[in-house]
Amino acid sequence: MGVLMAGVKGQKRASRVLRDMRWVYDHPKEEPDTPGRGLCRRLLDKDPERFLARLTQLESGHQAAKGAGRASGEKEGERGKDEGEGRLLELIDRLLEDCQP
Repeated sequence: MGVLMAGVKGQKRASRVLRDMRWVYDHPKEEPDTPGRGLCRRLLDKDPERFLARLTQLESGHQAAKGAGRASGEKEGERGKDEGEGRLLELIDRLLEDCQP
């Protein structure tokens, strides 16, 4: 999964992980979570500094990919690559393992 996905009317959208992290950061615990948001919320609760570092890293990658897409004339629907997303997915896997009984 890359940082960019085709959005509505040609706009670029952030990856699902980045969107989930943004949602968790912007919404109180009382609001219901999807499974992905639940993982992000557990990371935020367990290690807020690490959560914010990853969120910042993904945001930077997303912004860089958006700029690179405009500069290179990226066609609608093409996806950029995000190095941080792979690391974040590994972190989510480790969190899932830690949460299992």
